[in-house]
Amino acid sequence: LMRLTEHFTSEEWEGSDGPYPLDEIDAEDPAGRTWRETRLMPLAETMEAIRAKTGAALIITPSGGYRSEKHQQRIVDSHPEDRDAGLVAGATTSQHPKGRAADAYSSKWSAPQLHAIILGMFHAGELPHLGGLGLYPKFVHIDVRPRPSSGHLAQWGGSRTGNVA
Repeated sequence: LMRLTEHFTSEEWEGSDGPYPLDEIDAEDPAGRTWRETRLMPLAETMEAIRAKTGAALIITPSGGYRSEKHQQRIVDSHPEDRDAGLVAGATTSQHPKGRAADAYSSKWSAPQLHAIILGMFHAGELPHLGGLGLYPKFVHIDVRPRPSSGHLAQWGGSRTGNVA
């Protein structure tokens, strides 16, 4: 268990099939830093900024943090309507197995309200690490994938309801 920010710990990103690989070397980072430094900290900082703006806790859904590629493929296979529409990423393209994503909800805001707040923050330049934002009926997907030089934010919506407590 490692405290990342005031309100988030590494434990919140642990998946049902294993802990977040905090000390894995990021092969995409020229400086050879760990996933904790290059992926999880920017994600936790993004979530912290959203939490501060909304005035409400963000709760990561069960299995909404780090997932193995095998777990991600099970999600894809169990939601053919979203898979066929291209609304759920495959095991090798999803940001969850790459340690850069969280599916989260708030008890204060609906998913569409939370999505709108996050999008507004992005357009106001308040979320420099945000790379992807998805809207689902009961949660939002937040990720810190690298954005292209154009600054384009990956956005989508889907029907998957998730396992929101």
